[in-house]
Amino acid sequence: MAHVVTDKCQRCKFTDCVEVCPVACFYELDQQLVIHPEDCIDCTACVEVCPVEAIYAEASVPQEYQASIQFNSAEAQGAKTKTPFEFAVSSIRVLDGSTDGSRQLAQAIARMGQPLYQCQPPTGFPDRADHWMSNGAVVERLNFAVALSANRIPGTTVRIDDSMKSIALKLGSPEFQKR
Repeated sequence: MAHVVTDKCQRCKFTDCVEVCPVACFYELDQQLVIHPEDCIDCTACVEVCPVEAIYAEASVPQEYQASIQFNSAEAQGAKTKTPFEFAVSSIRVLDGSTDGSRQLAQAIARMGQPLYQCQPPTGFPDRADHWMSNGAVVERLNFAVALSANRIPGTTVRIDDSMKSIALKLGSPEFQKR
């Protein structure tokens, strides 16, 4: 049984619950945190530290917050966007490719917005879509998809069974951008 973040959390600025979650099952959606029910392991760590008491076990959600159960379960699916690193790795894997982790690959990931080993805050890069999906970032992802499908990234090769256009469309699709 998963836990649910209720409407008490709307526009809440506290992220104590996110920080203690051992499986990173929290997502931000419409100015509220939600818990992905399939990722939640019911450890209750988030419940204990929530300063606004907005998190309940699914079976214990008060009647006035019952709509929160649907908000958490239906909308949490696919709410997280792949980081540039995750996008690059999953793109190479889906195309049955291999890489030696060349400098050019690291530079491509940096152009998408995630320079490797250069994140300033100790919490790491954000995992919210608004950080990774600006217009420029989407263009860089598409440029990466085209370069990868054309085997133009030195040290990285992929096996191409389809046309370059269909591969670029697959890698650039909204579904592929989500975790």
